[in-house]
Amino acid sequence: MGAVTVCCPTCWTWSELKNSTTCKRCRTPLILPDGRSVEQAANPSPDAPPPPPGYAFNGPMASFAVAPTGMNWVALARWITFAQGALGLLAVFVVGFADQYINLPVQDPATGRVVLETFNLRPFLLGVAIGIILITALFVWLIGFAIARVIYLMLIALGILESLSRLSGAPTSVVAVALVDVLFSVGWAFVLVMSLINQSNRSARY
Repeated sequence: MGAVTVCCPTCWTWSELKNSTTCKRCRTPLILPDGRSVEQAANPSPDAPPPPPGYAFNGPMASFAVAPTGMNWVALARWITFAQGALGLLAVFVVGFADQYINLPVQDPATGRVVLETFNLRPFLLGVAIGIILITALFVWLIGFAIARVIYLMLIALGILESLSRLSGAPTSVVAVALVDVLFSVGWAFVLVMSLINQSNRSARY
């Protein structure tokens, strides 16, 4: 029996049919590539039209030829978001292992003298790491919603314009960093645009 590809009409995500006939995230009934719900395919009515050619039934469950789904741009966008968070978390760990203590000038309120006081960075960096994990998890979840991807796309466009504005008269090292940031942002924006176009095409199909 071949694998069965199903789609959630609310989340517009494709997955392999297993034991549930509803989406795990929103509990919407899953549909097959030909537009029928899994429940309809598993329990066809006597007067229902026959299934399209190439679809075979076996007992209560249906075995369907896998329809080509193409690139899952939403999943790719989620992986990029996860990678961004992982890089930020790695940077926090590197700083924590490289230098545990930092000396900062602090003014003594009693004498008015400025003295160097040593602070332990690791408790602060632990809080930063937890914040990065929570924020990354939130954004990975929000990427599944089209409105969130549109807002993210607008923020990326603003970031690209801001990076380009720094190129005028900047040192070579700053220009190089800004160009790398712009290239990454353009690629990231392309993934988000493709995820929106792909979702629109699927909506129009059904």
